[in-house]
Amino acid sequence: MQSIKTDNEAAEFHWLEPAVRIANVPTLACLLVQLTGDQRWIEGRFMPAKTRGLDDNEDGGLPVAVQDEIRAAALVAIREWLRGKPAGSWAFLWATIFHSNTRR
Repeated sequence: MQSIKTDNEAAEFHWLEPAVRIANVPTLACLLVQLTGDQRWIEGRFMPAKTRGLDDNEDGGLPVAVQDEIRAAALVAIREWLRGKPAGSWAFLWATIFHSNTRR
């Protein structure tokens, strides 16, 4: 996972990296869709396995390399959002609406 680089960032976001490290991976993938507007985070190789029973499904049944990729991207996206970068969810929402209307 990408580490925080500067002293100012380390002080400002000291809580972020440990939080992302223990966060639920499927939830981070959904968060990435909202923050980046990129739906690929919930498709294909990023798609979590079905939950069995009452399992929390913390890792989504995904390979460790894919989990690490999601966590690293989430760390970057959250950090950018906290610095004021607008979330990309409007682009995602617009694309979803447009796509669903063209199927009719």
